[in-house]
Amino acid sequence: MRPFSSAEGCISDLKERNTLIPFHQAVIKAISKTNPSVIFFDPNDLFCDSKKCSMIDANGLPFYRDQLHISEYGSIKLLGLFQKWAEKNLSEKITT
Repeated sequence: MRPFSSAEGCISDLKERNTLIPFHQAVIKAISKTNPSVIFFDPNDLFCDSKKCSMIDANGLPFYRDQLHISEYGSIKLLGLFQKWAEKNLSEKITT
């Protein structure tokens, strides 16, 4: 992982993500069957666009600190994405 390796390994095509989609859909379907009011947040919007997934942003800042743990920077970016999602999907449940 960075900073000791190149950024090239931080970007991949959608092939790997797409192999996981059927598994995730099955889990979501199973949970939704017994808990129909549950909604799901997909963090992939932070990492993936229509062509690739990247573990770094456009400026080369890493979303992950290692292969399994989101970096502080990644957490902040993910929180922003989640807040927008929550405002849209949970607005009636959020109290200020």
